Amino acid sequence: MKSKKSIFFFEFSILFTVIVLGITGCSSKDKKSDSDSDLTLRAQSEKRFKEIEWTDPIEKDRLTQNISTTQTIADTIKLTPVIFLCSNYAKTIEPVYPNLDGFGNLDVSGIPDEIKLSVTSFSENLCTGSANDELMMAGSIYELALFETDLKNEWKKVFLEDFPSAPEDKNSKEGESKEKAEKEGEGRETSEPAEPEKPKYVFESYIIGNGFEQNSLYELPVRFKCSKGLVDVMLYYYRESVNWKINQIKILRMEAKNE
Repeated sequence: MKSKKSIFFFEFSILFTVIVLGITGCSSKDKKSDSDSDLTLRAQSEKRFKEIEWTDPIEKDRLTQNISTTQTIADTIKLTPVIFLCSNYAKTIEPVYPNLDGFGNLDVSGIPDEIKLSVTSFSENLCTGSANDELMMAGSIYELALFETDLKNEWKKVFLEDFPSAPEDKNSKEGESKEKAEKEGEGRETSEPAEPEKPKYVFESYIIGNGFEQNSLYELPVRFKCSKGLVDVMLYYYRESVNWKINQIKILRMEAKNE
C-alpha cells in the first residue's frame, strides 16, 4: 500500500513539473515574439524615416538671423517699433500696401498728381449727387450721362430701393435771413461767407485703388461705399494734349451688404 502511494506522488510530481515547464516555455515564447515584433516595427519605422525626402528649409538664413538690432541703431538702444520707424534704416525699406478682396492693391503713390486731383473731385461729386463736366474729355461728356443712368437703374435691382434723392434745399430759408443781414450791415465791411459743404447722400466714402498706365491711357479703380453696400467703378483716363481727362466710366461691380 505504501509503495502505491509513493508511486502516485512520484507520478504527480513529474506531471506537475511538466505543466510548470510548459507554462514557462509559452510565456518565454510570447515575450520573445513581442520582442521580435517590436524590433520589426522599429526597423520598419527607421527604414521609412530614412526614405523620406526632406525639403530644404525656406529662408534658412533668416531663421537664424538676429533681428534684435540693425545697422543704424546702436546695440545699447532697445529696438521697438517706434524707434525702428524713426530710424534711417526704415526709410530704405519698400512700403507694403494692403489689398482689398475683389478690388486690388491700395498703392496710390504712383498716380500722377493731376489724376489724383481729378479722381478726388469726381468721387466727391458722386458722393454728393453732382457731376463735373470739366473732368470729362471733349466729346465724352455723354459717357458721364450714361454712367449716371446705369447707376440709377442698377441701384434699384441691387439695393432693392430707389436711388437716393437730394436732401431738401434750405437755401430759400437761408436766403431770407441772409438778405436781412445784408440790409442791416449796409455801410460796413463784411467778409465773403464760406460756401457750405454739400451733404454726401449717395455714398458715404470712397477708396482709390492702384492704377495702371499704358501709353496715353490710365485705368484707375474707385470703390464707393454706402449704407446699402458698395459700387466699384473704373475710370479710364486719356491724355488729351497735356492734360489727363476721363474718357470712359464703367461700373465693375455692385454688391449689397449682407444684413
